Formats: sequence, C-alpha cells, structure tokens
Amino acid sequence: MFKKIICTSLIALLVMTMTPAVSAAEPLTPPTGTTKEAVVTSSSEAVKERLGKVTLLVKQNLNLDDRYTTFNGTLNEDIIDSYWNLNWSNDQETLTVYAKESGKVMQYQRYRTADNQAYYYKYNPDFSPVFPANSRIDAKLAAETFVPALLTTGETAVFEPTEALELLSATTYGFSGKIQMHGLDTGITFSVTVFADDLTINRFSRSDANTKIINNFSDTTTAVDAAAAAAKLRSIVKMQLQYVLKDTTPSEPVLPQPEGIKTTGNTSAAQAVLRYLPMIDGNYIVDAKTGELIDITDLYDAFNRANEAVKAPAGMGSSDSSSYGSTLSEVELAGVEKLKDVLSKEELQAAVKNLPEVMLDDSYTLTGYNFYLNEENGDVTVYLNFSKTYSENDYQFYRKFAVLNGKTGALLSLSSSYPYDEKAAFPTFLTEEQATEKAAAFLNHYYAVHFAATELYASTAPVKTEHTATQYQFTYSQKVNGYFFPTNSISISINAQSGAVDSFNQNWTENIVFDQADGIIPMTQAEEIYTAAHTTKLQYLQLPVTVDPESPYYILYSRYGYAYLYEYRLAYQYSIANAVYGIDAKTGELLQNTPTAAYTVPVYTDLDTHYAKIEIETLAQYGIGFNGNQFQPESELTQREMLVFLLQAAGYLNPMDDDSLYNTAYSLHLLTEAERAPASIVSRVQFVKTLLSMSGYNKIAHLSTIFVCRFQDEAAIASENYGYIAIAQGLGIVHGDPNGNFRPDSATTRAAAAVMLFNFLNREN
Repeated sequence: MFKKIICTSLIALLVMTMTPAVSAAEPLTPPTGTTKEAVVTSSSEAVKERLGKVTLLVKQNLNLDDRYTTFNGTLNEDIIDSYWNLNWSNDQETLTVYAKESGKVMQYQRYRTADNQAYYYKYNPDFSPVFPANSRIDAKLAAETFVPALLTTGETAVFEPTEALELLSATTYGFSGKIQMHGLDTGITFSVTVFADDLTINRFSRSDANTKIINNFSDTTTAVDAAAAAAKLRSIVKMQLQYVLKDTTPSEPVLPQPEGIKTTGNTSAAQAVLRYLPMIDGNYIVDAKTGELIDITDLYDAFNRANEAVKAPAGMGSSDSSSYGSTLSEVELAGVEKLKDVLSKEELQAAVKNLPEVMLDDSYTLTGYNFYLNEENGDVTVYLNFSKTYSENDYQFYRKFAVLNGKTGALLSLSSSYPYDEKAAFPTFLTEEQATEKAAAFLNHYYAVHFAATELYASTAPVKTEHTATQYQFTYSQKVNGYFFPTNSISISINAQSGAVDSFNQNWTENIVFDQADGIIPMTQAEEIYTAAHTTKLQYLQLPVTVDPESPYYILYSRYGYAYLYEYRLAYQYSIANAVYGIDAKTGELLQNTPTAAYTVPVYTDLDTHYAKIEIETLAQYGIGFNGNQFQPESELTQREMLVFLLQAAGYLNPMDDDSLYNTAYSLHLLTEAERAPASIVSRVQFVKTLLSMSGYNKIAHLSTIFVCRFQDEAAIASENYGYIAIAQGLGIVHGDPNGNFRPDSATTRAAAAVMLFNFLNREN
C-alpha cells in the first residue's frame, strides 16, 4: 500500500541489537559515613577516564556505531548526582545525549543536516502531499523497541493511546507515556519522536531528567491496604449544595431581582440549577507506610513560607486633553461626543478620596489613568492607579488600584498592595468581629440593594503577623431558597492594621431563573456517588522532604542551595480519568469534564467487496472521506465534494461552509471564481487537471507535444488536456478501463476519485 513497508524482521533486529541501560535501580543517597563530594574528589580516576567509561556505556545502550567524526563530553555534577552531555557529529547528523554516570540515558536528540536543508532549500509552494514513507503504527513499533531498552530494572514504559488520525506527509511521529516502577505509577513521563522516513529515533526525554531525588524505589512493602486508604480519603469528601448557572435560556418567568443599582453582567435571562459541588480543601493522599492522611498542598506550603514582595504592574500612563478646533470630520466629532458625560480626572480622583473607608489620603499620587469605552452601551470604565513611597525603602510602594464608572464616579472595584519588609512586622489590631462590622457598614452604605440579598459565604482571617500588611477577607453571596448562588457575589477585604477597605469587587448577573428546591437527593448519596466514581490507587508520588540538619550531609546540601529535596513515597490517592466538577442535585448525575473526542475513523458499511475498498479505507485513516457510515462509491462526484476531498488531503479537516470552502480552494489554485458550480458533476479529466494543477504539474502540462499517452482513446483527449492525462498516466495516477480507454469526459465517481487521489499520494517523488 505504501512505497515502503517496514516488516517485523526490522523490529526484531532492533530488539536484538539494543541492550538494557542499567541492570539495577540506582540508589542516589551517598553511602553511610561518606558524602558524594568526598567520593568524587578522593577518586583516583581522572575526568577523562570517567568520560571514557560513560561514553562506552551509552554507546552500548544505544547500539551506536563509529560513523561520527567528532565527539566531546562535558560534566554536570552536584551533591546529588552526576550527568554528562555527550555530543557526536559528522557531516550528516549531530547526536546529543544527556546521561547519568551509570550510562542511563535521560535525554536523546538526533539532528539531521538534510532535514534543515530540505526545509530551507526545497520549499514547494504547491500542494503536493504524499503518503509518509512509513505509518504511525510502524513508528510506534520502533518507539516501543527503543524506550524500554533505556529503562532500569523494575521500570516499565506505558505508552499513551495514539491518535486515530494519520498525517499526510508526516516527517516525524511523536509518542508519549508514563514510566512505572514495579507496576506502579511514578509521575515520571517520557516523550519520543521517530523519523517517518527510516524509523530511527529523533528525540527522547524523561520528565525526571533534572529532578533531585535522594531515594530509590527499592522498598515496595505497604502497611495499609487500599480499603483502609479509601476509608481515610472518604472522610475528607465534603459536598456543598448550591446554585450554579446552566448554559440554557429559560422559558419560565424571571425571578424578581433587587432594584436600585445598575450592574454589569448578562442582561438576558439565564437559569440557575442546584448541584452538589465537591468542597475538598487540599490535595490528599494516604501514606502507604504509616496510614497517615496528608495534604500535599500543606506539605509544599511548609517549604515556601517566605512571602515575596508584591509587585504591582506599571501605571497605565496619563492622558492629557488637547483642543481639536473645527478640523474633525462628523464621524470623528461623533466619536468625541461619546465621552461628553465622562467626569474629569480630578473629579474621579476626588470620588475615590471622598470614600473615607478607603483611606486614600494626599500622600498618594495618581500614577496611572486610563479608560475603556463600551461601544455597545456607551458605558465608560475608568482605571486609576495610586502609589506612595514606603518610608523604609524608596524602591517599594503602597499601591491602590480603583476602577470607577466614568460617568457617575461609582466605585466598581478596588485592590491594594503593600511593600514587603522582612525586618518589620505588621501587627493585627482589629478583631474579626470589628473587621466584619466595617465590611458590613461599607457595603450597607454604598451597595445596600445587592448586599441585602446576600449572606456570608466565606471568610479568612490573618493567622499570624507577616512581613507585609494582612487583611480579613469576606465573600458575600446571593442566597435563594436557602442555598447560595456564588456567581452573584460581593468580595471585600479589611486591613487588619488600619481598618481600611483594601479591596472590593462585585460580580452580579441579573435576570436569573432559579430552579425550585424540591426533589433533592440527600448529601450522603451525593458523597457516595462522588467517591464511587474514584478508585483508590497505590502509586509512587514525588514529594518534598526536608534536608535533615542532623545529617552529615546537611552542610553539603545547604552549600548547593537545597532547603529541601524530593523523595518517592508510596501512597494512595484518588484517581479518575475525567475530573468530577459536581453532582446533579436532583438526578444524581455525575458531572465530569470530558475531553474533546478525538477523530474517529469512519467505518463504511457499503464497500464489502468493492474494488476501491482498500483505497477508500486508507484515505479515511488520514481524515479524507465523507461523513456517515456509507461512502456511496458509485455516486457521481460533485464539484463541492471534490473540493472537500482535496482540501482534506491538504490538511483542512474541520468542516467549512461553502464560502470558506471555495475561498480556500481559490487560494490553492484548485479552480477560479468563474468556475464555481458546487452541484455540477466533475468529469474524469476535470478531476485529473485539478489534482495536477494544484500540485504544480500544470507548469509543464501545457506542453502537450512532448508527452505521449498510451490510452486506446487518446484521440478523444482534447489537446489542451493531453499533457495532464499523459503526466497522470506516467505517475500511475490513472489507468485504463478493461478496454484500455481513459474516457476523459465520463463522470467521476466517488470511488474513482478516491483511487486517483490514493495513487497520487502514493506516487514516487
């Protein structure tokens, strides 16, 4: 079927010639009483001897020959491990390998000079796809031979499913997967790319190539079974019943909403339905050795306590007005008129400073001023940035960012940032009760209507004094029928030192139809549905571990800047293919994020013993064909169907409307605008001319006198078409009927078009 078929003997040869990289898992922790540094510096081996040994190991592992004319290697060593960059090259290619001292290959890249030259010097502007020299299946067999040969004892490569769709003119095929240890997931992934022309490896990489690990996978014993771990994970599953927006337009009457404040948001009716949402605060695992329930989020937070200084974006810049006289056009004057009701910069500054709760005094300077005009409704939103220098450091600032209605001066949102000072502490003066009162007073005064429709949904309080200002955070959400609707919320924060309003924001959608709160399944049932959808999976997890100050290696580790390293720990964790984002509160339906379906190769049911069955089914593997389970091979081909067929071969696989289809066809020189006739039947000669013209053969096809056709009915071929038919015959695109005739003016059937296109894609370049 293809020009080059790789048989199983080649794969078998690859298997025989590749050898395992390492015979046993490598412990990375230095031996007791020594350090890695001591081992390295006390060795009598010269660096060149180490390079020689690792080079030999890598050559053996990769089965490299002596084709290369230059070679060099460099060392990358730290307290944890040693890595080598090995580089081979000749006039045809360069090979770079990143490997451990043991010879274990972590990264591999092969660069071929001819590929680069082909890209720059052999670019063909014409449409001339061909079948790749080898299929994706062939390439995967080569990858499945290469990758396992580089793994250590106990490691297994599990390839991800490959795409169903093949790619025309593919130069490489890419594959990925995960590396398991003792049959358990490790979080380590790999990627590998295979050249399509000769099935050699282009690239290989492991995700742990630069990870600093201080243990190995030798211990596989567990003290806790999956059932016990599942019970612990089940204990942290909590569900919250609340309203969420549904992506439908309701037909029911709209529930009355608060009046008095104009807010942004969707002004058309929308529907809110009740759902149980998983409210799991953290990322939990169960340690398989101890049975301890651990929040990975807390584990990482423990290693990242220091806060970074808040870096605010640069000011937006100010804009000065200027006179425009009488030189503008009517259109321009109309555009200017759209801003006639916008308050001045001074008035907008005053609007913010007149809010005593914000505490924006005269020590703040306006450093940014910008506005946005909504052309649809005429609303103008203004952005003001204020800052003042921190007294302890001229390069740090207090900043406030206010967003206002440009015509009324109403505050739409506010945020603040404060300098970071590791030498200073910002004590908490306000109690949570006092902060709550201040938040409620502010919202009641300025946003009473919406605030009255809410209740406190969530809040956080400063847990300790930090090196930057701390806040009490409050979120108030609309409550309907006793349940929260967090889409409609008001958020506010109160400074724990000064009592100022540090931030404010509201998100409110009007005209919501709320589903009735009846027929709801119990929360315990929702929790069971959620947990039943997950499996409790034993796996290796890469987790941080503190560098022990009592360890003899502590000074050495610290010298390299490691406050913590990583270890692989056996643990149980919930696992599910598609994440669950909720449970329908009435039906109990599991709601999941499902990925977009991959291309599915159609299975035609009307081919059976048809002469073009192989060609049609092969084209379908590359996304070329027609929707549905019937190809209708003997149907006469219309012009529109021809364009769909050929553009799919050009890589345009997504459906297009007629205008897009024809505009694309014009750009590829398939036909001219004057020739547009979607329903017309395409003759055999028209199909051949279109196919060859878009591939550049029309540049010589008009020289009809230099060609010879060997069809019995060559006299029936018009002189202007003779060259095209001769070229098509020479390339093996067309063949005669049983009587040796081409029949140029006969209608092209779908099957005949598929055979001609298949032959064209399978031609010799």
